[in-house]
Amino acid sequence: MLDKLYKRFNLKNGIRVVTENIPYVNSISIGVWIEVGSKNENKINNGASHFIEHMLFKGTDSRNAKNIANTIDNIGGHINAFTSKECTCYHVKVLDSHYKLAIDLLSDILLNSKFEEIEIEKERSVIMEELSMYEDSPEDLAHDMLSQTLYSNHPLGMSIIGTRNSLSDLDKKSLLSYMKDYYVPENIVISVAGNFEEDRLIEEIEKKFGGMEPSKKNGQKIDEVTYNFKQVSKVKDIEQTHYCLGFKGVSLLNKKKHYPLLVVNNLLGGSMSSRLFQKIREENGLTYSIYSYPSIYKNGGSLN
Repeated sequence: MLDKLYKRFNLKNGIRVVTENIPYVNSISIGVWIEVGSKNENKINNGASHFIEHMLFKGTDSRNAKNIANTIDNIGGHINAFTSKECTCYHVKVLDSHYKLAIDLLSDILLNSKFEEIEIEKERSVIMEELSMYEDSPEDLAHDMLSQTLYSNHPLGMSIIGTRNSLSDLDKKSLLSYMKDYYVPENIVISVAGNFEEDRLIEEIEKKFGGMEPSKKNGQKIDEVTYNFKQVSKVKDIEQTHYCLGFKGVSLLNKKKHYPLLVVNNLLGGSMSSRLFQKIREENGLTYSIYSYPSIYKNGGSLN
């Protein structure tokens, strides 16, 4: 059934393309997914994946930062990006008639970004403020502390944003070197959903992304998670206590236990009818917010 909904292609250089044609809409969404995130980092370059994501919107050989924003805004589209522990994604949504422009812009920022020193310094300051924002949010801070503690013996414990020390040391040379290692065809999937003509779409993607050369290096091997169970705390001058519990979960590749864990999560704290919500909030009125969620990665996971 799923094979009828979407199609898979491979560009000549190995980039994978997944498409789903939705002929009754007048838009198209395109995502470029790179298999690189904080789990590929170490204490020295922690935050590099996220830093690069920011820098790709700071200017290319033919567009400055304002031009990049205006290119999509002027046609009523939307462009953004995000970094996670396992991947980085650049995505755009436009009217289907503008698909060539969207593909051109995505390929431009991925292949031709300039990484000017002045822009790196400005963005370093922006990311430092982003880090402060998370530190000022006790809920976000609690989740970060949980992840860093539970996976403290594994790269999954690395902060996505990075630390003040690691961010201070990242420079143009280290960012470009990191990007060269991971922004390679074998790590890239391009996903497309919307209204399009298949042949023309694939031809345009091949035209813009086909010039990327495959890596000559072997992919980085990430070990299975070894968990670290202990209690950590941080005192802040606020009105509430934010409390997180983390339990050993399953990896994304463990299909036998992956889906049952999702069911367990829904029963435990994944909805308003869940046991935690009904017992702690509805029956006893002890809290405003209580929930559970699974963190599921290729190399391990947790139920929190």
